[in-house]
Amino acid sequence: MAGSLPMHIAFAAPSVDAVDSFYQQGMRNGGLDKGPPGNRPSSTPYYAAYLIDPDGNNVEAGYRGGDPPFLTTKKRRTENDGRATGRLCIS
Repeated sequence: MAGSLPMHIAFAAPSVDAVDSFYQQGMRNGGLDKGPPGNRPSSTPYYAAYLIDPDGNNVEAGYRGGDPPFLTTKKRRTENDGRATGRLCIS
């Protein structure tokens, strides 16, 4: 992806085992370690792993427990101008 900025791509995992598998498969297929599977600081229990993919993107798989994850689009306001910006969140 020449000329484009790296992205942060996050996947909601259905289990701790899925996070572990994501990390193992990613490492075997050319990913670089950005954070091995483990508990992460969060307001709710969060287990995640991070990789850098071959295109330089930061890819995350995380598990929060409970029901299967769902896809949402959240809006956040920038500190500079107060306009809403779209942000894709998988949680």
